[in-house]
Amino acid sequence: MTTIVHDTSEAVCLSAEFNLYLKPIAKVTVSVALPQLKLPGKSISNWEVMERIKAMVAPEQFSALRISKSTMDFIRFEGEVENKTVVKSLLGRLDGKSIKLSGFTDVLKVRAVENKVDFPTRHDWDSFFRDAKDMNETLPGERPDTIHLEGLPCRWFSQKNSPFPDRPSEKVLIAVFETFGKVRNVDIPMLDPYREEMLDKNFNTFSFGGHLNFEAYVQYQEYCGFTKAMDTMRGMKLMLKGEDGKAVACNIKVTFDTSKHLSELALKRRTLERMKLQELERQREEQKRQAKEEEERRKEMERKQKEQEEEEKERKKEERLRRRELKLREKEQRKTLKKVRRQQEWEQKKLQMKIAMEERRLLLAQRNLESIRLIAELLARAKALKQQQQEKERAERKEQERQEQARQKEELARLQQLEACRRKQEEELRRVEVEKDRSLELQRREKELRERLLCNLMKKSNDGSTKPPGTQEKVPTKEASIPGGTDEMLEVLGRLNGVKAAESKEKRVSKSGAQAHASGKNRAMEERRGVEERKTGREGRREEAARIYCHDGIQKPDPTNQSSTIILQSPVKPVAMDECREMTTPEGTPAADAYPRKILEYMEGFLISKTMFTSCELGVYDVLLGAGRPLSAEEISQAIGASLDGTERLLAACTGLQLLNTHKDDGRVLYSNTDQASVYLTRSSPLSLFQSIQYNSRTIYFCWHHLTDAVREGRNQYERAFGVSSKDLFEALYRCDEEMVKFMQLMNSIWNICGKDVVRAFDLSPFKAICDLGGCSGALAKQCTSSYPECTVTIFDLPKVVRMSREHFVSEADLRISFHQGDFFKDPLPEADLYILARILHDWTDERCIELLGRVYEACNPGGGVLLVEALLHDDGSGPLTVQLYSLNMLVQTEGRERTAPQYSALLAAAGFTNIQHRLTGKIYDAVLGHKEVRD
Repeated sequence: MTTIVHDTSEAVCLSAEFNLYLKPIAKVTVSVALPQLKLPGKSISNWEVMERIKAMVAPEQFSALRISKSTMDFIRFEGEVENKTVVKSLLGRLDGKSIKLSGFTDVLKVRAVENKVDFPTRHDWDSFFRDAKDMNETLPGERPDTIHLEGLPCRWFSQKNSPFPDRPSEKVLIAVFETFGKVRNVDIPMLDPYREEMLDKNFNTFSFGGHLNFEAYVQYQEYCGFTKAMDTMRGMKLMLKGEDGKAVACNIKVTFDTSKHLSELALKRRTLERMKLQELERQREEQKRQAKEEEERRKEMERKQKEQEEEEKERKKEERLRRRELKLREKEQRKTLKKVRRQQEWEQKKLQMKIAMEERRLLLAQRNLESIRLIAELLARAKALKQQQQEKERAERKEQERQEQARQKEELARLQQLEACRRKQEEELRRVEVEKDRSLELQRREKELRERLLCNLMKKSNDGSTKPPGTQEKVPTKEASIPGGTDEMLEVLGRLNGVKAAESKEKRVSKSGAQAHASGKNRAMEERRGVEERKTGREGRREEAARIYCHDGIQKPDPTNQSSTIILQSPVKPVAMDECREMTTPEGTPAADAYPRKILEYMEGFLISKTMFTSCELGVYDVLLGAGRPLSAEEISQAIGASLDGTERLLAACTGLQLLNTHKDDGRVLYSNTDQASVYLTRSSPLSLFQSIQYNSRTIYFCWHHLTDAVREGRNQYERAFGVSSKDLFEALYRCDEEMVKFMQLMNSIWNICGKDVVRAFDLSPFKAICDLGGCSGALAKQCTSSYPECTVTIFDLPKVVRMSREHFVSEADLRISFHQGDFFKDPLPEADLYILARILHDWTDERCIELLGRVYEACNPGGGVLLVEALLHDDGSGPLTVQLYSLNMLVQTEGRERTAPQYSALLAAAGFTNIQHRLTGKIYDAVLGHKEVRD
């Protein structure tokens, strides 16, 4: 009997090629002594005692616990656990303990010991072969060199990819047991078709709850191989570990051979018996063949006799029929003559009627011809009138186009004027800034000269105050009060006056030095403040212009400031003044010669995507989330198993992308997740986009390598990217279980973020029965049941998708969600009040969409509807950019495209739906709702 193994830590590898291991048998024997005096009418439940024992060993558990013996005095249990290490813990919890049962005053004593496995020892086989009279230890098979194994599962020892999985292989048996030493010979009795007849024994043993088992004999060339095999398998059971990591084990019986099964004499004896049986079988086959030939000859004689009798009967029957036919022919000739006469009379009447009918048809044809001529004349007049109207409309259109061109020319002239005005303003601003710099330089020079003059005056004054006593003091004159003489003073004053004159000429201010200094300082501050305010205003207006353009698709003019922004009507994007400055150099050179910032960003945009893909794939954000604190680059590189240099560069790039935060600690740089990275880039988050990122990195990224081919050929590129035929779209998408699960996880992550908005875009509460066509992982169905508690949802999808969804995404406990398997282009659709097609129609051409919507219309209940969930383009196709890129992705991956709301409305109308509405959610996906009218 095979059992499931949860803990394989003690398993010893027997054969890595065939995933076979040996696991120690860990068994304990538990004896419970029953009370001597029993109350009348009371009985002790073995099951209750067993449950008490299980409770005593908690939290440990028995993998198997059974009653081995039950008497009036005691109950003995035999239990098995996963590992040997658990046995001591169980013995400590059971041995010497007592059990108190309800209704009994006496307690039950418990004794527990480890169960010893009955296995032959080296002494057993040495003594057996030494004492055996009919054994010759010099011959193979008559000495301790052969092990006898029983209870081996057939499937574990069968050849891989064999058409007979229940048939063990001697090659596999040799490969497994050569682990212990060179194998001389093996024998599997059940493989010999004559062995059962030789020994009158059935070798196909069956284990309840398991597979077919077999017995085998393995003979080693060396005694050491035999002893190593016996010693290794003592107290062990056989374990098989599957490719999915799950393991099962079974108990096998291992003994040494005492029957000389693989001795030369036994082999010769079995060979002779086999030859006798083969000869006997040939004789039986020959007898059967002769009997069969005799039977065939007898049957052939009987068949010929029956054929002769049948031929005679057939001849007599034909004679009777010939005479009868002769009579019938004569009678038929008489009837034919009468019929011919009547036919001639009828044809004469019919000819007359036909002539009359032809005359009537000729009359009707003449009238029809007149009618056709009249209609042709009317149509010709109507056509001429229509041509006149078209000519008139064409002339009006040309006039409108001429007026529009004139308006555009006027607008262009106005824009050119605004541009010239802007350039003049910029030149004036640059001139003011140059003047401001010169003013500041002059002020600085004036300040330096004043400080130098003051220092000289103070120095000369101090020198004059230290004259020797007795010197006669004179009344200082204006010239004498300045030490150093009049020449130096005049030189300084001349320099100051020169500075002031230059400043007066440049700035046209007052001649007073103090007033000029204050005025220059105030003007510089005002000019600096004005420049900053203008710069802030330009940036604010540019952001507002970009916001209005992105929201409405058409830039609206700002009535408060006519010169701040150049206004262009859609489809031309609005251009702010600062952007115009970036697009032209100071010398007025064309924009193509300026710095191509956006083109470079677009050219290297894939570097950003791949950086985020790689950081998610390596688990950087999961490591930081699990740590609960900022980590250094070295700690992160060790956790993700990457080089330190590469990790530091990756973390720096993620910090630049604002996916990580940095912290300084004692000169070290530490990293932590941003809020968005923790919510959307970690695997454990309920709103994680990890699987979506994986699908983009490993599937869509490879498909987009062939975008050029897709644009040239106009078809998807699955065959080039993955070598998978794309004739059947979803066979290519679901080319393997792993790829299918990745795609379903992508859909699951998207609807976890956007699903609530699309199901609440309209009030769907009137629709009680909802069918989600192509519902995939069931994420949108869960959003429906969450938002509308009274509804039930049926997920309709391919059988393999339904199987994967049940295994990985939708729990059986959710009773309001059910599944229906099928192909919505071929199989009948279940009846419902509302059908949801989420990201379905963008995979297909218009013809296929109308075909599918027609099937939905036929199956929909009267008064019901259909909800389309798609990314909608603007009506003129000018955006949003994300949806335009999605449409390119549809070219690379599918047959379809993204569409505008009017295009989806036209598809619904073509299928018969009416009262069609659409709602924008503000996120990636929007909603379109169509209704089926109630017919009287």
